[in-house]
Amino acid sequence: MRAADGLWRGSGMWEARPLGSLYQAEDADSPDIWFLVSLFRTSEGAALAVRSPHLAEIVGPRHPARQIQISGLASDMVAFEVEGGTGAGEVASKGFIVWQRGRVVFSLSATSDSDAATDVLLQPLVASAVAAAAHGDAQPVPPASLGPRASYLPSESAVLDLLFELQQRMLPDDAFDGLEAEGELSTNLPALMHETPFAEEPISNIGYFKDRALGAERYIMGLSKAFHTPRAVANPPGTTYPNVITGYYVYADAAGASEALNASTAEYGLKLYNENPDLPSAPRLEQVPSPITVGEQSLAFRALWDRQGVAIETTMLRWRRGAVEL
Repeated sequence: MRAADGLWRGSGMWEARPLGSLYQAEDADSPDIWFLVSLFRTSEGAALAVRSPHLAEIVGPRHPARQIQISGLASDMVAFEVEGGTGAGEVASKGFIVWQRGRVVFSLSATSDSDAATDVLLQPLVASAVAAAAHGDAQPVPPASLGPRASYLPSESAVLDLLFELQQRMLPDDAFDGLEAEGELSTNLPALMHETPFAEEPISNIGYFKDRALGAERYIMGLSKAFHTPRAVANPPGTTYPNVITGYYVYADAAGASEALNASTAEYGLKLYNENPDLPSAPRLEQVPSPITVGEQSLAFRALWDRQGVAIETTMLRWRRGAVEL
């Protein structure tokens, strides 16, 4: 299970924040399963997302979603299909089931690189969607207001400006000879909190991590970019290794970023797990001498982990410039 979190901007009542989990089988031919939960400002905005699924799902503008009929769905659930690619990447087929509970919209989707019909992808998910809806019904209703933002956090428009600034600083797609750019991944505190159960103690405690990130580090957001070896020449075969992942983590000030650089190896393992979707869990890291001195602080780590029976070694270098960890 992997987490993905983002910010979709609307106007007024249908501004939403989604959080999702990705489920992948060891069989590369099996579809990927996503479960997204989006909190909208109002229940009216959530209702609009069910009718206009691009507000609650990843749907590319060239491949609009089309409503389809699937047997077994609850009366308030709607199913859609997208053929020929999505905004998340070029997949041959995607289908998803959407439903609403007050201000919250749920979406369960299946994507496949094969030409499998969307209804074939979705039909096995119907029971899971119905069960997820029942589980959601048993949860407390989200309050009308979630309280004030942390005092150090910039406004949402400023966060989007910051994301743009980070994107402008990403390395170009041809930065590494022989490697192909995989894409960019933005990370904020909810996404990291979602993955804390996969980390070592004490970071595995979601409350501990939240208090540390908000109080000591004053974390705002991060952006990473991956570069992979083409599968035809990868080592080990059948992977996309060697690869390189680069990125930024931005804090409210230099003191917070310095606190982040002094974090435990468990917290760095959580960040590495968030950056690399191949990892089965946050790895156990060993701090090693840094090969270079860069910025105001610099650290290096090494991890050994297993990918489907193949031993992988990862070396990670982190450093700080002002309020930014790189």
